[in-house]
Amino acid sequence: MWTEASDGKEWDEFVLQNNGTIFHEWSWRGVLESTGSKPLYLTYYDRERTPLAVCPFFYRKGGRRLRYLLSLPISPVAGPIIGKGEGSAPKILSLLPKSVRFSISNPVVSMQIRVHQQPMIQALTNGGYRFEITDGLFVLDLQERTPDQIWRDFFQKHDRQAVKYYEQGNSWFGFARDERDYADYSALHEESLARGEERPIVPQEFLERMRSRLGERLKVTLVRMENKVVAGFSMICDPRNRTVYLLIIGYSRAKNIHSPVIYINWKTINWAFESGYRYINFGPTSPKTTDPVHKLKQRMGAIFVPRYRFTLPTAGIPYSLARGVRRGLRNLSGLKS
Repeated sequence: MWTEASDGKEWDEFVLQNNGTIFHEWSWRGVLESTGSKPLYLTYYDRERTPLAVCPFFYRKGGRRLRYLLSLPISPVAGPIIGKGEGSAPKILSLLPKSVRFSISNPVVSMQIRVHQQPMIQALTNGGYRFEITDGLFVLDLQERTPDQIWRDFFQKHDRQAVKYYEQGNSWFGFARDERDYADYSALHEESLARGEERPIVPQEFLERMRSRLGERLKVTLVRMENKVVAGFSMICDPRNRTVYLLIIGYSRAKNIHSPVIYINWKTINWAFESGYRYINFGPTSPKTTDPVHKLKQRMGAIFVPRYRFTLPTAGIPYSLARGVRRGLRNLSGLKS
């Protein structure tokens, strides 16, 4: 049965043994708690109290009074982890909605699960659950596409010119080393969001939580030019899975013909390749091929992997209400969810 997890050590042992990601670990739960959301981490046990599956959730507002569970906010990778060789995945997943019952005191109408891995997509689809594809992940396999191949076959002329512009301008690429660097990155990130008239998605506390919980696995990548930070993003390195995850970016729009975004991505690709990482996950992106960010990540040699958002109505809720809430939530995805 599915039971609320309380043992972080047991949870992490299961995640480690079953190829889970850093976003499934208990430490990431501590980071997400800084957003003010309440977690509900569920573990499925057999009769011998052996864990067979886990699924991390956070409560989210689905209206004035209603709530839903999301796995996971502000995370490129989420969804359940089923134990290796576990053949009863469809049954385990079918019991997941029954772990939470809708009531006046617990107005949770649904579970929202975002997954991009085909085995999990197939298992949830076979269960008859409704889904939407609202975004996807761009993933670069550096074993299939080396930096030399990207430069030759994927970069366009203006991309190469942008790299040369910053190299010839004696720009500096590296990682945050002191409190000034972290402050410069945070200010640049908030400046980038302000251009879109949005409130900061990641407050200072969120960055501080990542630093304290993730340690050396968190890196803040910076580009300085004329002693000023012109681009930066937080980056999580997972050596176990040989994957680098690019998270929150900030960049300057100082008047010049070349964007620093091209340069910081190019330098990061080379750093990851030289450091022995195989994959770079560029994070959630619109599926629209006309979207400028979609086009940019494609020019980095990355491949678009659709991310499915499944809706599982919780136990005890009328289907008509669940369907109405689902329509209201269909635009909630990516970092804003």
